[in-house]
Amino acid sequence: MLATLLAIPPQIRRGMFYAYFTLLLIALLWPNARIQGPIPRSDLAVHLTIFALFSFLAWLSALFGPHYSWATVARILIFGSLFGIASELLQLIPILHRTFGLDDWLFDTLGTALGLIPPAIATAVRKR
Repeated sequence: MLATLLAIPPQIRRGMFYAYFTLLLIALLWPNARIQGPIPRSDLAVHLTIFALFSFLAWLSALFGPHYSWATVARILIFGSLFGIASELLQLIPILHRTFGLDDWLFDTLGTALGLIPPAIATAVRKR
């Protein structure tokens, strides 16, 4: 499956990442945004999911380094975690009427790691 996705031209893969990153940033900083689901703190599942897709698209884009490189995987994990905490800190801006949450950041980081599982497995297999 990864080989099929990597067959997509690099410009399109990068464009997909840039578009998703832009939409993610807008969603994370949209004023008064609230996620309410059938269970308390459903927003944590959303954080996990959106950051998993973020990290996978980041890897696919090759903007953080070559595919099948542990350094690339590490860079994306660090960037995803820093992006998560930055988005939480920006939510402290009063005009946004958002709330800061360390648990949100933790799930952003966990989501980033989850999205990197397929690339990490592919890297491990390829490095053998």
